[in-house]
Amino acid sequence: MMERAAVRFFGWCASRRRRHLERTWRDVARVQEAALLNLVGAARDTEFGLVHGLSGVRSVADYQSRVPGHGIVTASSSSRNR
Repeated sequence: MMERAAVRFFGWCASRRRRHLERTWRDVARVQEAALLNLVGAARDTEFGLVHGLSGVRSVADYQSRVPGHGIVTASSSSRNR
């Protein structure tokens, strides 16, 4: 009887997790923007955040306009530097 209850419980947990992942996969851009804004919120009062005005960032576009893209390493640029 306990085994049956445990199997049902774990099945319910797995099903719930699967539905959550499916929602995430459907709207990846929203999830990524939420993650970025969470990181920006944590960095607002740091020296970097104050210099770049992160307190005013409300979207990816805001972030891109305030933080220059210098120093970005791409696969092609990193392979040239070897």
